[in-house]
Amino acid sequence: MASSKIIDILKPKDYDTNPEKYKKVSIVVVSDTHKNHEKLSIPDGDIFLHCGDFTNRHDWLNLSPDQIPQSVIDFNQWLGKLSHQHKLVICGNHELGFGKLFHEEIQSKYLTNCKYLKDEVIQIEDISIYGCPWPFTEHYRTKWPSIPSHIDILMTHVPPQFILDLAYQPKALSSTEPCSMCNNTVHGCYGHWGSASLIKEIRQRIQPRVHCFGHVHDDPGHKYDQDDTGTLFINAATDLTYQPKALSSTEPCSMCNNTVHGCYGHWGSASLIKEIRQRIQPRVHCFGHVHDDPGHKYDQDDTGTLFINAATDLSNRPFKFNFYVDLNKH
Repeated sequence: MASSKIIDILKPKDYDTNPEKYKKVSIVVVSDTHKNHEKLSIPDGDIFLHCGDFTNRHDWLNLSPDQIPQSVIDFNQWLGKLSHQHKLVICGNHELGFGKLFHEEIQSKYLTNCKYLKDEVIQIEDISIYGCPWPFTEHYRTKWPSIPSHIDILMTHVPPQFILDLAYQPKALSSTEPCSMCNNTVHGCYGHWGSASLIKEIRQRIQPRVHCFGHVHDDPGHKYDQDDTGTLFINAATDLTYQPKALSSTEPCSMCNNTVHGCYGHWGSASLIKEIRQRIQPRVHCFGHVHDDPGHKYDQDDTGTLFINAATDLSNRPFKFNFYVDLNKH
């Protein structure tokens, strides 16, 4: 298991002086892994949450009524390897077949290594967690009234509007209008995909301590909504699969043994590599900027330089946060 930076916004002010008053529970959350769960380094923790889209939409096509995609089987087996005592999962819009299955069937046959939540609350370590999966047969706004008020953790697949919900819209014309909800930032080809009805319910009634979600790959992170509800919002979506802004290329790259790079392109400086090979010739060249190609390469044929791309992409790491249970209230 990997270590991870812990979001500790919820730490009570008196915890350091009165730690015996609280029970600290560590929670790991991910979303939108799309069959790439094996690529993630999952931190240790007490509770593991997955907010949906662990498969891909096309996995569910051309199946007989009694078939389930191999990706579901693989995901369930991976869950079984995780050491977390409690593992909770909801489905996303890519789990198409789950809309036709009963909750009991999903739990007993396919997701046996976790607790599958479908519009229900579960109590773990004195923490109330409500899971609201993607609704395939109705609009998701019809689901919000069923969510209890003042729960500790809310899991949905869709984000709330204007909270970590900026998505790239390749078919949209680039906008030059400032966004009044984002300090007049001009978003260009990005738009807010979150649910207006969900953020209204959260701020007026539900008021969870933590809201975990995914769906929008382009805006992962966390935000503490201190001015309204005190809710910690976490968009735990990972994007390990593609660069959505580029048209996919089928041309082989002559500099990479005729590899076809698809949506990936070379972003390095032509003038810099020319200077390095003809004049600078350092023993080691360290750099970053490009998150998708970390590693090292020894340029033995030209300068003998050791090149190291040390870039990290923390947005693709699972989020981990501590939840503090006040023992005097239980």
